[in-house]
Amino acid sequence: MSLEIKKIKTTTINCNFCGESNTGTLSFIAGLYGNICSSCVRICVDILVSKADESPKCADRNMDKENATQTQ
Repeated sequence: MSLEIKKIKTTTINCNFCGESNTGTLSFIAGLYGNICSSCVRICVDILVSKADESPKCADRNMDKENATQTQ
């Protein structure tokens, strides 16, 4: 998958999450079916990180890391 970064100046796009337009200073990720601004990406990342911290699988991994550092 290739990554292409384009600056869109002539077309106004809106974030499909918050409705903010690209006329401000926000960066956007534009997809085939929607767009998301950098502020909404940050919120999504925060949500995913908090959910991952609550996940039992993550807790098991964290416990394994703690055990490994204690035995060294």
